[in-house]
Amino acid sequence: MTILSNLKPLIQQAHKTKLGRKAKPQPIFVSKKTEVEYYKALLSISHLCQKGVKDDIEPMLAFNMGDSIEIHIGDGIFSSVKNALGNLKQKISNSIDLIASQLATQIVLKQKKASDKQIVEMLQKSTGLDFTGLMRDEDLQDAVDSAIAANVSLIQSIPKQYLDKVEAAVLDGIQTGKRSDEIKKSILEIGHSTDSRAKLIAVDQLGKINGRLAQIRQQKLGITHYTWSTSHDERVRHSHRLRDGLIFAWNDPPSDGHPGIPIRCRCVPIPYTAHLFDKDAKTPEQAMAAQKGIKTLIEQQNDDLLGWLNKNQISKIANSLMSDKNIQVLAEEYNLTLPEQVALRHYTGNGYGNLNSMLNGLINEGDPLYFELVAASKVLSSALDRLPNHIGVVVRRTRLPTELLAKHEIGDTVEYNAFTSATYGDGDVFDFYPHRLVIHSKTAKNVNFISEYKDEEYEVIFNRPKKFRVLDRTLIDDVIHIELEEL
Repeated sequence: MTILSNLKPLIQQAHKTKLGRKAKPQPIFVSKKTEVEYYKALLSISHLCQKGVKDDIEPMLAFNMGDSIEIHIGDGIFSSVKNALGNLKQKISNSIDLIASQLATQIVLKQKKASDKQIVEMLQKSTGLDFTGLMRDEDLQDAVDSAIAANVSLIQSIPKQYLDKVEAAVLDGIQTGKRSDEIKKSILEIGHSTDSRAKLIAVDQLGKINGRLAQIRQQKLGITHYTWSTSHDERVRHSHRLRDGLIFAWNDPPSDGHPGIPIRCRCVPIPYTAHLFDKDAKTPEQAMAAQKGIKTLIEQQNDDLLGWLNKNQISKIANSLMSDKNIQVLAEEYNLTLPEQVALRHYTGNGYGNLNSMLNGLINEGDPLYFELVAASKVLSSALDRLPNHIGVVVRRTRLPTELLAKHEIGDTVEYNAFTSATYGDGDVFDFYPHRLVIHSKTAKNVNFISEYKDEEYEVIFNRPKKFRVLDRTLIDDVIHIELEEL
C-alpha cells in the first residue's frame, strides 16, 4: 500500500470539507531559476575554454603564421601548437574536474527541492493537508545519484569536446596552409556551437531531472497516472502535441519516454488524483479506457507500417533513431512522429522496393501485401510533407522501362506515381545505369539526415505523385541524359 492509498479516506474527507475553491492538480514544472543558473555556469565553462585558446593558442598562430600561406610543418609550429593545446587541455580539465561534482549536485538538489515543493503545494491546496513530512529523501536517492553522475559527465564533456574540435581545426589549418585569420574564424564558430550546446544541456537535463524525480515521488505517494501537458507553443513537436490531455501510466511510458525525457522536451506530467480526492470520480484505469476508443495518430501510423515492416523491425529502427540526438533535434524541428522517422529510414535502406512496386502497379489488390503497402505509403508521404523543400538541381541515375522512356521526349509532361529519389551530391549515385535524369527541383525533400546511407547518397525524395516537363534529351557516351523541370 502507498501513502495516499492508506490515507485515501482521510484525504477524501479533507477534500470534501475544505472551504473555498478546490484546486485542480497542477503540472510539476522545471525551476526556471535553476535552469538559468545551470546555463550560466555551463556558459562560463565554455567561455573559460575559449579564453584559454585566445590567450595561449591564437598568439602562437599569429606569430608563426600571420597572413602567410607558405607555412611548413617542418617549421616546428605543428608540434609547438600540439604541445600547447595538450597543456591547455590538462589545465582546464583539472580545474573543471574540481567543480563538476559540486555544480551537478547543486543543480540536481535544487530541482528536487522545487519539484517536491510543487507537489506539496498541489496536495495542500486540494486537501488542506501538509504532506511535507512524507517526502522522504531516501525514496529519490538512486535517481538523484544517477542524475548527478550523468551531469558530471556532461559538464566535463564541454571543455573536452571544445578543445578536441579546436585542435582538429588548428592542426588541419596548419597542414592545409590556411592563414591564421581563417583558423581563428573556425575557432570562433566552434565557440559559438559550444555556447549553444551549453544551453541545450541546461534545458534538456533540467527537463530530464524534473521528469524522473516527479515520476518517482508521485509513484511513491501512490499517484500511478498522469495527464500529458505540453507547453502549448509552436515549438512543441508534433508527436507530443498529439498526446496533450491524454492520460498515461507511470509504469507504461510512451515509445520515447515520459514528459521531459526526450531531448529538449518541455512537456510536463499533471498528476491524476481525481479518484483520490473524490470517491465518485473515475479511476485512472477507467479514464484511460474512455480514451482508448480514440486511436492517436502515432498508434494509427504504427499500425499502418505493419506489413511493410514487422513489429521487431519497427522497434529496432525506432530505438536506433531515438538514440541519435542529431536526428531527434531535426525531427523535433520538423514535427516528425516516430513512425514517420521509421518510414523515412526504412525507405532509404531497402524498403523502397515493395512500396514503389505497389505504386507502379506491379503489386495489385489481389496481393495480401497491397493494402498494407498503401497504408505504409501514406505514412511516408506524411513524413515528406513535413520536411522543407530542396530547391535546385538534383540527379537521378536509373533504368526507365521502355514504355516510360518513350514518353520522355522534349516538351512532354511525364507523371511518376511512385516516390522518386535523386541525389544533390557532386557525383552520380548508381552511375552504371543508362539513364541520367537532371531534375530542377522545387519540392524534393532532403532526407540525408535520417538516411540509411547518410553522407553517401545525399538523397532527396520527391513525394508522390509528381509531374515533370522534359526540357532536353541527348545521348552522350551511350548514356541518355534527360533534363526535367518539376511542375
